Amino acid sequence: MKSILKTILVFVFILVICSCHEEKEIELLNSKDITKQVIARNQFSSVDELIATLQSLKNNSVITRVHGIDTIVGIDAPIENVEDYLGDGVVNYEYTNISSELLIQDGDMTYYEACGYDTLVPDTLFARVLNIKGEFQVADTVYKISRKGTYFFKADLEPYFTENYSTYESIEGTQISENVLLIDSVGIYRYATFKKDNDEMSEATEMPDDIEETNQSYSTLPNNTFASQVNWSALPTYNSDAKTILGKIWQSIFGRDKSYYHKIANKRRVRGKLYYYDYKVHQSIGAMCELQKKNWIGWSGTKADKLTINWHNIVMQYSYTTTRPDMPTNANPYSTVTNNVDIPSLGCKGKVTSIFGAELSQNELNELMAKGAKTAYNILKSKFGDAGDADSRAFMLYGKQKITVIIPDGYQDYVNTKARHVIFYDNWGFSVSFNLLNISLSWRNFASNVTGCRFDNPKLLCGQIRVGACLNDTWGGMTIEKK
Repeated sequence: MKSILKTILVFVFILVICSCHEEKEIELLNSKDITKQVIARNQFSSVDELIATLQSLKNNSVITRVHGIDTIVGIDAPIENVEDYLGDGVVNYEYTNISSELLIQDGDMTYYEACGYDTLVPDTLFARVLNIKGEFQVADTVYKISRKGTYFFKADLEPYFTENYSTYESIEGTQISENVLLIDSVGIYRYATFKKDNDEMSEATEMPDDIEETNQSYSTLPNNTFASQVNWSALPTYNSDAKTILGKIWQSIFGRDKSYYHKIANKRRVRGKLYYYDYKVHQSIGAMCELQKKNWIGWSGTKADKLTINWHNIVMQYSYTTTRPDMPTNANPYSTVTNNVDIPSLGCKGKVTSIFGAELSQNELNELMAKGAKTAYNILKSKFGDAGDADSRAFMLYGKQKITVIIPDGYQDYVNTKARHVIFYDNWGFSVSFNLLNISLSWRNFASNVTGCRFDNPKLLCGQIRVGACLNDTWGGMTIEKK
């Protein structure tokens, strides 16, 4: 009996040892050592150099490799390649906590889409300077864009920031100025680029479960926008303005982060946005449209047969930050036309009319919003006597304290695409220079002084966009207004 008991005890002991050994092996396999990699970022000596680089990208010029645009792991990296960088605290946090919401299993999805940067940085040209962590550097300061806003800190703090990023994303920080929060006393700050509002939804009155995708080939129509095919009166209209006093104050400082959705089937919807973001060293105002499909986890972009973005009288305003140029006394408003100016919304060059000594009241701005492009030109002409060229793609009104920019009606159409955006303002491509010899002598000194002025970031005063996407002859979309 004793020998049998002894044999049993030995057997149990061996089982325990084997079991512990097996558990240890499993533990070692599950705690795979992920190598921490240093992820490079694009560096610029100044904001001016950043702007110059973006301008070069816009013109498809060759970029000096010193900035690493062609070699740095960019934010548009395919999602399946991201696992190589999970040793980095920022990438690990965003991949683990955010991308799973947006179907990281989708084989053709990029990090830009999966981690929501397509919403935070809809300006794809600016997104090109961001590395996979959403970072870039100007002088000795690193900027990192996240859902919470734009972090900024000295470059030598970057490893410390990366290590503590998940904590920073969970705290609000201490407000130290109107638009800056102190996140960590070592010198980590966050600029409140976004204020997340509740998204708004609408849906068609009768919806199928899904809409079959087609393999048909489509083409854009010269001088005939897809918008003419859309019954806009049957689609929703949204007001993008904040509705509370606090919201309006925030909006005037920081911008807005709000999407609008229109469902055309239980598993298909159109997303639209009129955005105005300030990233502290870069600003962007524009519109976007995307067709989305429902997956077993969340929604993701899917190709639309046709996609259109239309706009009507986008009005922006700047204030002079340096000494305001003195206007000539008793001089009537004066207009001059500049040809071949980069117009961000068009993606090409066009005419710009500049009117010196021109200012509009709020009632006149409201009238502009209610009228079409040609009528808007007529309003300016009746107000100032001369409004330059009726075919101008932008009007710039130079007043005593502010500059008002009016972008009349326009559109961009696309085929076989998931999402597109249109830029109304970028701080590297919409500038007007004057041929002083062609300007009236009484306004020549004013025009010369204007070219040397610096301006505050622009505010979007008012405007209207219409965005639509079509799949298998079914249109969805919306009108979004800012008044």
